[in-house]
Amino acid sequence: MTVNENILLWWVALGLGVVVILVATILLMMIIGNAKTIHQAVSKIWDTGQRVANNTIHIPILGQTISHLNRTLTHAVNCIELTKSQTEEQK
Repeated sequence: MTVNENILLWWVALGLGVVVILVATILLMMIIGNAKTIHQAVSKIWDTGQRVANNTIHIPILGQTISHLNRTLTHAVNCIELTKSQTEEQK
């Protein structure tokens, strides 16, 4: 091989290296763009999941609310019955 052939091969290798670097850079930029898109979608899913969890955490309290309302209704009915009997006695 002559010196010119060596220089030509060196420039070809250098050119191929530049092409490989450019392709790798483009592929990495595409991966970063896709990762950002995935991250945004996962963030929306996470936020929605937290809102659902926040809403469903209060369901057991509803059972207690029903029992409290039933007791309140019973007391209200008792109060009405007591006032009825007093008003009937006064007549």
